[in-house]
Amino acid sequence: MKKTIYFILSSLLLFLLLTACGKETEEIQDNSEKIQNVPQEDQQEISQEDRQEVIIAAVAVSEDDFFLSNLEEFIQQFNKSQSKYIVRLETTLVEHSSTIIAVTGDDYADAVQKLKIDLVTGVGGYDLLWLDGSTFQQIDVQGLLKAGTLEDLGSWLDKKDGLERDDFFKMILDAYTLDGTIFALPAEVQVSCLSGNSDLLGDRTEWTLREFLDFAAEYPDMKIHNCWFPGLAAITLVQEGNISFVEKNENGQLIFDDKLLRDLIEYAKNGPFRQGEFGIKLANISLSTAQEYRYLDPAPKTFIGFPSQDRQNRCTVENRLSLSICSNSDCKEGAWAFLEYYLLHSEDNRNTENRFYTNTNTYPAVKEVFEKIMAEHLYFQYIRDENGEILLDEQGDPQLRSTTVDNNGYVYPPITEEDVAFVRDFLLSSRGAHLQLFTTNQICVILSEECLPYFMDEKPLDEVVKIIKGRMISFYQEQDL
Repeated sequence: MKKTIYFILSSLLLFLLLTACGKETEEIQDNSEKIQNVPQEDQQEISQEDRQEVIIAAVAVSEDDFFLSNLEEFIQQFNKSQSKYIVRLETTLVEHSSTIIAVTGDDYADAVQKLKIDLVTGVGGYDLLWLDGSTFQQIDVQGLLKAGTLEDLGSWLDKKDGLERDDFFKMILDAYTLDGTIFALPAEVQVSCLSGNSDLLGDRTEWTLREFLDFAAEYPDMKIHNCWFPGLAAITLVQEGNISFVEKNENGQLIFDDKLLRDLIEYAKNGPFRQGEFGIKLANISLSTAQEYRYLDPAPKTFIGFPSQDRQNRCTVENRLSLSICSNSDCKEGAWAFLEYYLLHSEDNRNTENRFYTNTNTYPAVKEVFEKIMAEHLYFQYIRDENGEILLDEQGDPQLRSTTVDNNGYVYPPITEEDVAFVRDFLLSSRGAHLQLFTTNQICVILSEECLPYFMDEKPLDEVVKIIKGRMISFYQEQDL
């Protein structure tokens, strides 16, 4: 990485390194050049009006939300760290803790729709779009891309004067790429797939929905992930694999796979009543999962993607916190400066000796930050003396700052380099990954509404398939997919 800004932390004081943008911006190469600071008194003399404003658009839900408050705290840090830009956050919906008015689902949907219109029309002058998990599920990213609303961040990563493509795990960049456009970059993610014993799955890492259904038919008693009740079984497979049931022929006509839909619905109706052992489970690629498979279920495992259209190793990336740059921004340089700063430092406040971050299920998208966080996990999981030596308990065992216990009472052991390697190696693999899209969620709404009469034996399967096919084709035509 050719340009990196670091916070210097000590146990007594926190010093913010103040830098000037443009010609005064420091360049750090191979950690050999000194960081030049802008004196605090000089920065305070700069008028706020002389700084270019960068506006972040967000929906939000509550002013007490952890992620929202963390973003606001980080904005303050960024504003203090340099003198060229001033960043502020604008939300379209905030439920104040001092009120008793509850925000409804309709309120949230209306706020998302308003934000989408403002982004497309340019109203509000937004420079960045903050996508938390809830907003991403409800906002039509594909529609925003077609409207030319979101900047291709790949062009910024190619400038080679800051964060570059190789600084990210490729799997994560692939997930945030639609139609060749990197539309957002995440601060942290969670990657998941399916897993099963290798003597069952062999060495395959991908399959289509048809291949999955044939596999399920081959083992009629085997329980499979998220097959608790019929509706969930159907929706999960479609959602996690971004299944569309359609293809376009050479004339641009939509060809619908009636049989695939029919077989999926039949599987979903009968799957929850299987009586055998679990053969295919959900696997969150995490430190906790590494420990579970090492200590609790050590049989060799095969990690396979969710059933998909194209057999491209479809692991699912859960969007938690990501930022997009608005194409009509009048301060894209400032927007990129904040985005880059955020990706490099969003974890700084949570990974210190005094605020040990015990989350072992999510991780940064930037390789350098990933390694930093993993090193802190390994070091700060133990209670240490002033010399950094691990303190021992009365039994002579190393003292942990905290312990993780599963629902069955199992106490997880300390994290090891082997656990870190499990996550790192998976993220560095050539597997493909994707995000669950708004359009797919809309397809799942159709499924959930129209499948129920068949599950309740109120309508025959053929009639249900015909209704779903009609609604889905109409939706695809409206979306021009």
